Amino acid sequence: MDEWTTKDELRFQNWYKQVSTILKIDSNPNPDLHQYDYRRYYLDNAKGNEKESIINFIKLIANKPDAHGFPDAYKLPGHPTFSNESVYQDSTKGIIGGSWQDDSTFVPSKFNLSKYNEDFYKNFKYRESK
Repeated sequence: MDEWTTKDELRFQNWYKQVSTILKIDSNPNPDLHQYDYRRYYLDNAKGNEKESIINFIKLIANKPDAHGFPDAYKLPGHPTFSNESVYQDSTKGIIGGSWQDDSTFVPSKFNLSKYNEDFYKNFKYRESK
């Protein structure tokens, strides 16, 4: 990640506060709570373009009320649907995510199953659009 300044953090916090309100998610962006790297998402996708990013989230929620709006690329390895699309996948360390079928059904990898047991995924009712 590029150098992160105090100004970047303040702009990120303001952006995240608005996004978390729109998406009705926890207002604390700490990755330990979400298993998602919102700062890296912001840096790669929203920094310098905050207003347009927020408008896009509003449009997304208007069309898909259950959508979270964030791509798999920034899911951390502890996320239940950590996938092979994540920038945190690292095959040299055995950190290999699951995969999506038909953009809505998650197929866990051995790595996912080491974090969440098979019964979790058998009873997994949570579906999301990639």
